[in-house]
Amino acid sequence: MSKKTLGRLGAGSEAVESLMARFTAGFFRISELCELKQISKSQFYLDASSGLVTIEKFGKLSRVPGWSAARYLGVKETIKRLDQE
Repeated sequence: MSKKTLGRLGAGSEAVESLMARFTAGFFRISELCELKQISKSQFYLDASSGLVTIEKFGKLSRVPGWSAARYLGVKETIKRLDQE
């Protein structure tokens, strides 16, 4: 995922930096990941059941850890490159 793609999600570089921080130390809602990957929730749950992504429960809430979201979306290399810049 390119920095340009990530920038479309927010209002600029601050939003991209915030998103990158969530990849390293935060959580994502399932609906956010579905939007980023442009898939349905049904497909997401199929991917989760096959082990492609990890879901953590917080009471009634389901969240995906940032490290799992980064792996699922394929942005680990993007994060490494941005950290080196």
